[in-house]
Amino acid sequence: MCRPGRPGIQHNGLARRLEPTPTNRKEQKMDARSVVDGYYEFLNKGDLDGAISLFDESYQGHWGLGSGGGGADTVRAHLRQWYTAVPDMRFDVLQTITDGNWVSSFLVVRGTQTGPFGEIPASGNEFQMGGVDNFRVENGKIVEGRTICDLGSLFMAAGAVKF
Repeated sequence: MCRPGRPGIQHNGLARRLEPTPTNRKEQKMDARSVVDGYYEFLNKGDLDGAISLFDESYQGHWGLGSGGGGADTVRAHLRQWYTAVPDMRFDVLQTITDGNWVSSFLVVRGTQTGPFGEIPASGNEFQMGGVDNFRVENGKIVEGRTICDLGSLFMAAGAVKF
């Protein structure tokens, strides 16, 4: 387990310490935070090209508990799928925690599903779902990310899942 007071992650029963790469931790913290804040600002304007410009070409993304692949083109395709289904999507960041070059944001995503989302046809229904993005920033670019979101809320609003 991770020891209290030491940043780290739990993975397969082993703790791995997350080390910030810059020597000036405070300067990197501000830079990493501003990059991630900029990402959400671009998304809330619907500026996908602006959002994509913040990702390094070598970006490695992980969605849920699995791996999602890499590269800015993967992020572009992922965002296009979302914005096709939910063109009025808004990201409300409720909390941000920065640790060196890692930035974690707890957010609520809101919108109206007016387009198809994969196999789910447009419902016209509004939804909101919680999520967490954890991004690693190097040299002003997002190089790694982990995202967990409550897709069940979207699927219920779309009528794809009934409880």
